[in-house]
Amino acid sequence: MQRKLAILATLAVPTFLADASAQIVKYAVSPAGYEFQTGNSNNTFPLGRVSASYQQIHDAADMGALNSHAAMVISGMHFRPAASYSITARAFDVQVTLSTTSVTSAAMSTTFSANLGTNTTVVLPYTNFNLPAGAGTGGDPNAPLWKFPFTTIYPYNAASGNLVWDWRQKNSTSTTSAFFDFVSNVPTVPITKSVGDGCTATGQTSAATSDLTPSGSNIVASLSNGRASSPAFAAIGLSRAYAPLWCGTLWVNPIIVAAGATDSTGSWTLATFPSSVLNFPSYTEVFLQYAFADAGLAGGVGLSNYAVGASPPNGSTYISRLWNVSTANGSETATTGSKAKNGLVTMFTIL
Repeated sequence: MQRKLAILATLAVPTFLADASAQIVKYAVSPAGYEFQTGNSNNTFPLGRVSASYQQIHDAADMGALNSHAAMVISGMHFRPAASYSITARAFDVQVTLSTTSVTSAAMSTTFSANLGTNTTVVLPYTNFNLPAGAGTGGDPNAPLWKFPFTTIYPYNAASGNLVWDWRQKNSTSTTSAFFDFVSNVPTVPITKSVGDGCTATGQTSAATSDLTPSGSNIVASLSNGRASSPAFAAIGLSRAYAPLWCGTLWVNPIIVAAGATDSTGSWTLATFPSSVLNFPSYTEVFLQYAFADAGLAGGVGLSNYAVGASPPNGSTYISRLWNVSTANGSETATTGSKAKNGLVTMFTIL
């Protein structure tokens, strides 16, 4: 059992589980940090109008902080409700174009074409979508509601420039506002959050949980609901593995591994550290997951979910939007619009 835990702890990129990892939807959520928390506002443009021309510029400084600072292949876009707003069902036609651009969010033009770069790609030609009704639960954050898979994937590397997405919408069957998650501020508090699912250890009634718990000016890193009085490992990494394994999911590609043991309640306090260590100079995420010996589980090993600790989200520092919308058709062919230094939380699906 100790040997199995040690092998698990030394895994970096689990290539033997590469096919299984494709079962999990992966996101690069901009602005950076909003995968793990909700925006501070809401907005109905462009999704809640009959027709629209709409753009958002996401600076490379923000996009480069996503996907563990690696290049990405974008395969679609998802949007999630704001707060507990109800959103009515509707259908509309939409075209989506992506481009890298030298235009920054701060210098965004009010002319749509001026914001596009030379590698402009129509990733979704005009397609009719029947979009479901739904409501936010007030969760932090809500799950995505409206999903727009692309017909053409788009490779993106922040080193190539800023990213702009251009949205053309028409023929919506509803004029009812649709309030989606939106950002118009710059937070100053680091992120500490427990994410995903863990295994339920023998003798426990709740799944094993990896926590980063604020305590005054400190943060406590701990495991709860593991197998009582058992050997355990903590894996710390800067990227995620997304690999289903035994009773749970291997979430973390470890670069640091610590050995220890759970107490009689199945808990283990790994460390206490000052929250100031999460004030990185640029947005950075650190992931923490635990594994513990448990002969009663498949494979003899249990896994917690994972905790993320990150610097404060980028907020509206690196995004801007441009819009021309209407409650009738016509805005989908607009050439100019109004702009502001804020934007929708954009959930890019990535391969």
